[in-house]
Amino acid sequence: MFPEMRYPRIVLNYITARRISLSFGSAVFLLVAALLSGSRAEEQPCEIWTIRPDGSGLKRLLGTTGYTCGSPEWSPDGQWVAYDTWRVGQTLHDAQIVVVRANGTDARTLGLGAMPSWSPDGNLLVFHTYGINQNELGQTDTDHIVVMNADGTGREVILDHWGSPRWSPRGDRIVSLLNGNIALYDLATGKEHVVLPHAYSIHWGLGVSRDGRHIAFCGSDSGMYLAALDELKMQATVRTIVAEGRCDYPSFSPDGQRLVFAYRATEKSPLRLHLIDLSPGAKPSLIPGQEPLQGGWGPHWSSDGETIVFTGPAKKDADPPPANPHSGR
Repeated sequence: MFPEMRYPRIVLNYITARRISLSFGSAVFLLVAALLSGSRAEEQPCEIWTIRPDGSGLKRLLGTTGYTCGSPEWSPDGQWVAYDTWRVGQTLHDAQIVVVRANGTDARTLGLGAMPSWSPDGNLLVFHTYGINQNELGQTDTDHIVVMNADGTGREVILDHWGSPRWSPRGDRIVSLLNGNIALYDLATGKEHVVLPHAYSIHWGLGVSRDGRHIAFCGSDSGMYLAALDELKMQATVRTIVAEGRCDYPSFSPDGQRLVFAYRATEKSPLRLHLIDLSPGAKPSLIPGQEPLQGGWGPHWSSDGETIVFTGPAKKDADPPPANPHSGR
């Protein structure tokens, strides 16, 4: 039913398990983001933190002494966090995927890659690599989007381009960035489509709503936007959510009514976590309780809506965190 050359084995198994339909009958809305070319590396050590949406419970989840990190994402069951990390002074080609338990223990390094995203059943991860081949034998001329099991085994290339990929919570698509556009890779047909009416200058990091009908992305310089896809036409329309100010890494609340994202109104202020209601005319609202940190970015909302995981700068006087999985490497 599914030609082997078209569908890597790990994707075939996923399709079979979920019994994904080949029909294109319904119209769906998606929210997606594209990448601004350039380095994502931070010049300072970073750590993984959590906070509640009301600003209480700020906690360092994992220490990453001597490392920077980013793109944390909760697993669908809330038991794990996946993120990427590399030593300060290394390049993005050295980025590694790590998964850690929700209490900050049992961190596991899964190999080269960045910006991981969980499949809805929590069994697989999709991510991209920066010019690294799928066997991790060295650099190639092509970036890849790769799928692997959540334990790091069975990695297989599914697309030959970079992409800041997100697994749609619907389960049937992987959303990524392609040449300043948003690309949808259909796991049932093996086809990829770009859906924006023209190329945009888009910052990395995007959010997809739980029902798969909305996707949020940020401009490379300022602003945040909502893209809606007519699936029958395979074309998206876009509206502005935030007109001005630097925006970063939107993530939907489980009910799809709000976004959490990093925001700063001016270049002189640090990025901090904000919430915004998706009703017309809504304004960003600062999440309180972040004062101990000199900024925060890359947030992701847990499936139960109780906790937001994000990246923040290393803080020397914080409570001792669990050990960094890379220490001594």
